[in-house]
Formats: sequence, C-alpha cells, structure tokens
Amino acid sequence: MEVPAHAYQCDIVTDEAAFAGLENAWNALYGVVQDAYLSDSFDWARLSWELVCRPRGRELFCLVVRRGSQTVAIWPLVLSRRGMWRIASPLDSETSEYCPFLIDPAADLEQVWRAFRDRLSGCGRVDALCLDFVREERPLGRWLAGQAGSVKTLSLPTSQLCGADNADWDGYLAQQSRGLPAALRRDWRKLAATGEVRFEDVTDRGERAAIWSWMLANKRDWMVRRGRTNDWFISESYARFASASLDWFGAGGGRRIFALKVDGVVIAADLCSVDRVRLEAFVTTYDEGYTAFSPGKLLLQETARWAFERGLICDLRVGHDSYKRRWANQFGQVSFFTLPMTPAGRLVAPYDFARSWARRRMPRSLRAPVAAALRRWSGRGGA
Repeated sequence: MEVPAHAYQCDIVTDEAAFAGLENAWNALYGVVQDAYLSDSFDWARLSWELVCRPRGRELFCLVVRRGSQTVAIWPLVLSRRGMWRIASPLDSETSEYCPFLIDPAADLEQVWRAFRDRLSGCGRVDALCLDFVREERPLGRWLAGQAGSVKTLSLPTSQLCGADNADWDGYLAQQSRGLPAALRRDWRKLAATGEVRFEDVTDRGERAAIWSWMLANKRDWMVRRGRTNDWFISESYARFASASLDWFGAGGGRRIFALKVDGVVIAADLCSVDRVRLEAFVTTYDEGYTAFSPGKLLLQETARWAFERGLICDLRVGHDSYKRRWANQFGQVSFFTLPMTPAGRLVAPYDFARSWARRRMPRSLRAPVAAALRRWSGRGGA
C-alpha cells in the first residue's frame, strides 16, 4: 500500500551506519529549532554514543519521524536491560543534561506523537521508556504528562537568569538581590588586594584541557572531603566525554570554560554549554584556599555578565541550591518519567519507587555496595 505523501512515518534507527547517515538531516532540523539546546545536537549524540552508551553495552534506538522526505522530529534513545525489562532511555552522556528531543515547530504535533506512540507500541522491543531531566514546559514534557500510564518518579526545580527586560547586568543584579552587589564588590576588592584578578573566556585549546583536568581533580577531591557521591561525575566515561566536547568551540556556541584567575593562576572555573539562546553552567569548582573571597560567586557574576552582554539566558540548571533562587528570575521544573509500553513495563515505576524508599532507610554503610549491586543487575553501571 502506498503511503500518502503527507503522512507522518516513524522509523527506528538501530545500526551505526544509518545513525551516521542522519547527520545532515539532524543538523538541518537543529537549525530550524531555534531554542534547541547544545545537547540536542547530532555531535552531542554521536559523542555520547561513542564514548558512553556503546561502551556500556547500550543498543541504538533512535526514533525519526518524517513527512515524505522531510525529517520533522528526532528522539535519540538507546536500549538496555534492567533486570527483566527492556528499557529505552535517552541517548546522551547519561549525566544531567536535559532529555534530548527535536521537533520542527511547524510540524503537526498530534501526528508526530501518534507516529512515535504507534511505532513504540508495535515494535515489541520496549517494556518502558525511562526518561530523565525532561523539561515540563517543552513539547516532550507536555506530551509525557498527558500519556495514560505515565508516571513521574522525581521532579526537581530549575533556575535561570533572563536579562530581556534589563539594560545591563548591574541593573539586573540590583533588582534581583538586595545587598548582593555590594557584597560582590567587597569580595572583589579583597581578592584584588592579593593580586591581579582577571575573568577569562579560555580560548587556547591546550589551556582549556589543562583547566578541565584541574577542575575534575579538584571537584573529585571536594566530593571525597565532604563524603558526597555522584556516580556519573566520578566515571571515566564522563571525563572522556567532557574532554572530547571541549573541541566544540567557536563564536556561535559550543563548549566553553570560563576562569577566574589571580596573577594568572586559576582559582575558579566553569564548564558551560553555549547555544543560540542560552549559556548552561554544568560544572563549577574553585580553590578552597580562596573561600574567604567567595570565588564561586564572583565567577558566576562574570559568567552571567558574559551571557547578558550577548543576549543569552544564563541557565543555572537543576537543583535546590539557595544561591540559584537568590540569583535567578525564572524558574521551571524537570521531571523523570516512566512510560510503560507493555504489561511488564507497568512494574518498572513501582520497582524504582521501592528501591528509592529502601535506599533512604538503609544504613549509610550499606548504601554504596547495595547501589553497586543494583547497577550491575540493572545494566546501568558504567566505566
């Protein structure tokens, strides 16, 4: 039967050659979606596959919706086993970026969603979708919230600084945070008394790599001293991914490292993503020998100023941190969704809830070994 030219058809890309063949169509769609994140790009997905997902034994499962010869939506996913279940999850670096998804704003949303749902239900390969860090206000979040059987397993706040109504950074800061501008000026003066203070968008490739190595070691040491755990940050796959992504650098966006230096020595640094709309702050760390000067706040001020001067939103991303509420003027929410595709898949969300409940009540000494055992059982562990 001939498919009408206007029909929306969903294909599943499962082999690497076909995935690589999506590059041109993916880039074209990314160019159409003006508010797309850097983590929605083909390069991000390709690097995630090569350095994170494939080494962890995932299977490619990229959903592509076309209308005739035009690609109108791409949903990059991978398949893995979680005990008895076959799980589809985002094709990304498996850390904390927002769930990747691209859809042409001119597409018929209902037909796109129907094409996705019909293909997922009919393929027989997925028990459940498990999607982390889905922005609720975007098309994917709205669709998932309205699906029968969809379960939110976790919700977290997001914060960002939007300067559209402010002429400059100093005006924004004075409006948002009483007393903060004076405190920042005081800390800057104190720090300047120790040496020459300079904020820098680091452009030299070798220096960027050296600063990232320092950031990684410094942040990991900080976590150890405070008894913090973070599976993805300490993984070697994340270190490889972040290091490789530093090569995406240019006037139009990409990955950037911002540094605060005293007499040429880095005392604080940010790893950020920059796209056409926003700057996202992913990793921040500082030399604790300078804690009295609030280097993290000073660096945030200069990074946000850099974004404001270029008409970009400064996205502080996910978390309950009090400083985010103090600095930001826009707030949102990300949620973790589980959407069953089979009767067996309806058990995934209850299992996750039970595991979370048990972990909170478990003696601290048992949490790490039990978590490691569960990751091995679920197939979610990674190097």
